[in-house]
Amino acid sequence: MLGPRWKAVAAEAAALTAFAALGGILALAAWLRLANAPGNPGWYTDEGAHLDIARRLLAGQVQFLAVRGSLLVAGRLPLFDELLAGVLRLAGGDGGRDMAALRGFTGTLGALTTGPPATSPAWRECWPS
Repeated sequence: MLGPRWKAVAAEAAALTAFAALGGILALAAWLRLANAPGNPGWYTDEGAHLDIARRLLAGQVQFLAVRGSLLVAGRLPLFDELLAGVLRLAGGDGGRDMAALRGFTGTLGALTTGPPATSPAWRECWPS
C-alpha cells in the first residue's frame, strides 16, 4: 500500500505524462497539417474563395468574386473571413504572401482543434486536485 506522499508523487507523474502526451499529439498534428503547406501548389476552390472574400473585406467591399453585394458572402460564416482579413493585414497584404498566410492560419486552427479533448472529464482525472 502506498502512503499519501507516494500517491501524490504518482498522481503528479501521471499528470506530467498526460501533459507530455497531449503536447506530443498537438506537435504531431501541427507537423502533419503544416509540413507541406508551402510546397503544395494546388489551389482549392475554398482557398481561393476565402482569399477573395478576405481581400475584399480589407478593401471595404462586400463582394464574392465578380458579384457585388452577393448573398454568397452572407452564406458563409463571417468570423473566419474576418479573422483571415486580419491575418492578411498582419502578413503585409501583398498577394505573394496571402496563400502562405491562409494556409498557416488554417493549419494552426486545424492543429489546435486536436486540443479540446484536454477539457474532457477523462483528461481532468489525470490532474491531482
